[in-house]
Amino acid sequence: MVGEEGGTYTVQVSDGLTLNAPKSSLTLRPEGTPLPRAVFANINVKNSGTHSEVQVLLPERVPFTVEQQAGQGGSLDLRLFHAVSDVEYIVSDVPTGAVRDVRWVQDADGVVRLHVDLNGAPWGYDATYGADDSAERNTLTLRVRNAPAINARQPLAGRTIVLDPGHGGDEFGGAGPLRVPEKNLTLPLTLRLAELLREKGANVILTREADTTVPIYNRPLLAEAKNAELLVSIHANALPDGVDPRTKRGSGVYFYNPQARALADAVQGALVEKLPDVGNDGVHYQNLALTRPTTQLSILIETAFLTDKSNLRTLMSDTGRERLAQAIALGLERFYRDAALKQR
Repeated sequence: MVGEEGGTYTVQVSDGLTLNAPKSSLTLRPEGTPLPRAVFANINVKNSGTHSEVQVLLPERVPFTVEQQAGQGGSLDLRLFHAVSDVEYIVSDVPTGAVRDVRWVQDADGVVRLHVDLNGAPWGYDATYGADDSAERNTLTLRVRNAPAINARQPLAGRTIVLDPGHGGDEFGGAGPLRVPEKNLTLPLTLRLAELLREKGANVILTREADTTVPIYNRPLLAEAKNAELLVSIHANALPDGVDPRTKRGSGVYFYNPQARALADAVQGALVEKLPDVGNDGVHYQNLALTRPTTQLSILIETAFLTDKSNLRTLMSDTGRERLAQAIALGLERFYRDAALKQR
């Protein structure tokens, strides 16, 4: 441990790399304790139905990272630190799930990289150790969501989507010149969006259905608990004080992980097509609390600018919010339909 701030430790995991980790996930040992050196020989690949799993059987827990490689295909790199691979073979289930192939490389002394080739772009992934009191305590499992079976004629039927009306309760969000808080505009818009998606057969879960405070990190945790395929957070943008409000307007969609780019593109495309008068603020790559989660495809939609008079009129009118909800629903439907056609 080489530093700390708030609830986070900074840990040096190799000569040239430090990582930030929640204090709750680490146990500090006395100074001078030898660093772990986990020599492992077993990697298994399992298909568990909704997910494919890459299981690394370790003698003790070591730090790790997971990174998705951008591109049309799909692959993940799982890096293990303070580890040495002695793997001679890898046992895989019949490769009908998300994982196509696994290879390993000893990148440096104490750094092993598992390269996981996927059957297309992932629909979500996570990596965790087994429970502390279980026999799998030291087994690191990389779970990759298998592509759902989608009906191209009814692409939203049976899909599980978590919708997140931005802010709420004590969290007011932004405000425009009329001082109407963002939280009061995102809720009715998201409730209407939920109705539209349910009419087309989607299973929709909302992070809030009233003016209540929901901690920001509880929102993606709900999506994970519900095994949702998508987390869609609905917001309204605003410029800070002192910036000319005439300089920025339009809808924009934010993503962080490459797996969510196609979803962001589909929603932004529908917004621009159906609301050209609102404007096009583009697709943004940005590391945000609600775009960072990887367990599902996660995007954040800034529907319009509270600080632009015309955009604000759209947000404050029933007709404007209806147009926004219809456009987002269309974008989600197109995303799923495109995914279904690629499965053929």
